[in-house]
Amino acid sequence: MRGAGALSTLFLFGACAAPPVSTAAEWAWWDSGWPKITASKGSLEEQLETVFGQLSTDCAIWPKGKLKNNISQIPAPIKKEANLLGLSEQVHAVPFDSANRLMSFLFASDNLNGDQSRRIDNNNYVFTENIDLSALAAPRVGSDTLGYRHTCSSYLAAALDAGSSIPMASVSAALKTESKETANLVLIKGTFENPLYLRTSAQDLPTLLRFWKAYAQGNGYSDNLRIIKGFSGVLSMRVKSTDRSMRFNVGAKSNVDLPMLSASLSSSAEIASSNNLLVSQYLTYVYANVPTASLFAPAPAPSQVKAAFALASIQTGGANGSYLFTDKPFEFWADIDAIPKDMCNVSSWDVLSPSGATTLANSNYRVGQTESGVCRFTITGDAPSGTKAPDSIVLDYQIASRKSLQEKKGSVQLVLPGRLRVQASDHPAYRPPAAPVEGAKYGSGAVNWSYQLDFFDTERAIDSNRLQQVASSGQPVLACKDKSHALVETISVDSGARIRLTLRPAVITALTAGEVCTLKGLALRVPAVNTTALLTRPIEAELLIP
Repeated sequence: MRGAGALSTLFLFGACAAPPVSTAAEWAWWDSGWPKITASKGSLEEQLETVFGQLSTDCAIWPKGKLKNNISQIPAPIKKEANLLGLSEQVHAVPFDSANRLMSFLFASDNLNGDQSRRIDNNNYVFTENIDLSALAAPRVGSDTLGYRHTCSSYLAAALDAGSSIPMASVSAALKTESKETANLVLIKGTFENPLYLRTSAQDLPTLLRFWKAYAQGNGYSDNLRIIKGFSGVLSMRVKSTDRSMRFNVGAKSNVDLPMLSASLSSSAEIASSNNLLVSQYLTYVYANVPTASLFAPAPAPSQVKAAFALASIQTGGANGSYLFTDKPFEFWADIDAIPKDMCNVSSWDVLSPSGATTLANSNYRVGQTESGVCRFTITGDAPSGTKAPDSIVLDYQIASRKSLQEKKGSVQLVLPGRLRVQASDHPAYRPPAAPVEGAKYGSGAVNWSYQLDFFDTERAIDSNRLQQVASSGQPVLACKDKSHALVETISVDSGARIRLTLRPAVITALTAGEVCTLKGLALRVPAVNTTALLTRPIEAELLIP
């Protein structure tokens, strides 16, 4: 069978129960129609001869022992575009089992083919867990890109189009093999950029923290460690199945539906796992037309990670808002969005107390992710010794790495300071108004503010039978932008046993309409259940001037 006209017949043999036995005459006829190998030593063409030779064997096109060493297995359409693919270019063959492994490998020198013994050790990779190591590298957008996909049938079609002779036995065997989805060769040619290099260059903290983790859990840091910046070349792989969640267009040749490891790697440095992608015989061919050293960059030093970590955003909050109750444990949290999921644990971090700082007594902490994926440090402890209501307290703490790393400058530890300002208070718990309380004008320019006090405590509730004992302490002040004004307060209890507070300036004075001022200096002494004492509660609110 010869030529493209035989292609329609080719598929008829796909349902054959068993391929017919080929004869020596058929093989002699076949040999006469196939081109000879012309590749120069060390070229991409020489490497691809081996790749396509394996494909033809796996597709059962060449029965075992029949493949001749001098017969070219590269399809004619590819050879016709030799200049586009760079077949004659000298290449480095880099045997990593995925693009991710290549991109995240910590090289010990500027040598693509070195470190062979180090490649079997996961400690020499930035990514070692919680990641799909079958992710593929995506060419840079706008680069000169080509893509080829060959199954057994398309490989046969290419050979037929070129006028090669193929016995019917091999056609049937190839289609039978393809039906088992055991052969699917993908080639992608382009310029590939390492997303880890791009992000470390941009001081992306989640990525830098992954390098820190690799050093801390592996063999430490040394000045000679390198990462690959990127390269121009060809990826070759055998794909058994694909996850079509991402479509990568490689130009006019074909579309390759594969998960891609690209510069669009998320800021949290996570790569989505794909359970439907099975890649084998993965090889990277790097064009050798530039100095090898230019493909590498130094791996980020621990001091670079430390500088970025010290600038990280940290959000704090307390379980009871800004109140620290003097008679119960206090809990607050510190959220750091930049910490990756696999580093959000107590084995990676400590919570320390700076020298001379006010801290919780008998404190402990836990670390874990919130539902939104933020790394949260939760610190619990008792009120500092001597605390009494209504003291204002500043709690200082530090989030620090458990391990320190060594570099030439000395020992390096990650440290991020945090601070939380709280108001010491007793029960019952009180919730300030969520929005500014709007004032009301009356008489000749007078203003007052009136609102309900929300005591929501369930552990020690307000004793409604003793509300007539409620009394104020301190001097209430209206703190505005330019000036503070003394206030007079009136406390009342309505028929529903709700406490209301009314405030007015002590003297009639001009106030700036629309300004939001703060109520300060006022505390209430309130009765609570299970105690005869009146408990002091500071009262806060934002007051809007009408």
